[in-house]
Amino acid sequence: MSAVRRSFVRTRRLEQHKTHAPTSLWPVKTSSKSAWPLREGIAGFMSAITADRGGVLVRCPSCGKTNRVRYAALDSKNQCGSCRTPLSPPRTPVEVSDAMTFDLVLQSSALPVLVDFWAPWCAPCRMMAPELDRVAAAAQGEWLVVKVNSDAVPELADRFRIRSIPTLAIFQGGREIDRVVGAQSAEGIRSLVSAKLAVNSAA
Repeated sequence: MSAVRRSFVRTRRLEQHKTHAPTSLWPVKTSSKSAWPLREGIAGFMSAITADRGGVLVRCPSCGKTNRVRYAALDSKNQCGSCRTPLSPPRTPVEVSDAMTFDLVLQSSALPVLVDFWAPWCAPCRMMAPELDRVAAAAQGEWLVVKVNSDAVPELADRFRIRSIPTLAIFQGGREIDRVVGAQSAEGIRSLVSAKLAVNSAA
């Protein structure tokens, strides 16, 4: 069990002891559209776009070939290496699965980076996932939205002292400029990030 999950479980048990709440960590109601399956796998919550140490892996909408777009070129006009079709910046969150790739994203990205530290067992993380998808689509070409599974890459959770999830951290120029804890709406996320980036750029 990761440090983040241990912290979550300890906090939840304390709250349950005080309020005599049920001991389950999972939602009970499943009738509403917003409820989540009790033990669903992580596949449905991971981004369809991934990254490696060379860049973001983007599928060409024309020929279907996968292209590697360098982090430093995310704000440039890119095209498919096979058919020369223009490639748009990522419009969905990018999944990062190891610490070295994460470091390269922060160091090399031409765009500011919004990082979602999450875990598949975390119900608020699941609730926020579609909101983050909307944010990534609306901010296409403005900033890069990255997802980090804190259970799969615990060294990043430890390094950035992630104690509760979801945690959204904003990076610009490789440096963290702010963070917020807890599930947020798409509008709230966009307002927060835009405001913080404007202040940091003016400083």
